[in-house]
Amino acid sequence: MALASDLLDQADHLASFDSIGRPKQASLRRAVSAAYYALFHEIVDRVVVEVVGQTRGQTAIAARLRRTVRHATVKAAAKWYLSPGGLPSFVSHMRASSVAPVSDLVLVCGRFVDLQEERHRADYDLATPFSRAEVRRLVGDARAAVSALRGLTPSDDATIFFFGCLLGDQLAKNQ
Repeated sequence: MALASDLLDQADHLASFDSIGRPKQASLRRAVSAAYYALFHEIVDRVVVEVVGQTRGQTAIAARLRRTVRHATVKAAAKWYLSPGGLPSFVSHMRASSVAPVSDLVLVCGRFVDLQEERHRADYDLATPFSRAEVRRLVGDARAAVSALRGLTPSDDATIFFFGCLLGDQLAKNQ
């Protein structure tokens, strides 16, 4: 959790760096990356707590588990909750109720997908510049998602999402 906060602070600093004149693209691009990684690491921390518990979050098992969460599996799990046609059937079958997913979880999922795309743009699309205002908005989006994630109450959807972050589409096997 401290890493996510530190990364958000770093992103704020980088977005405000070079306050006189035009900001350097390198600073703005690193701010976008730091904002994305803040949310990614916060999700990873929640996955670890879901699997091994809060008290074992600093063990060797937890460290190994952190290394197994992949960006692509988090994105796949996030997209389950953003699907325009509703949740995939295997997700719906695991849920205890038919109530719509918690809005904070949907917010986290949407921001994760958006921030990952923006991080890719920041790292690989050097032809398109970032503006300071755009980067500040993205950092604010990351901060809001981290805050929503920290306030997320335990639910079937949260558990499904966290295990989906770890297992991806493997969670759908043998349904």
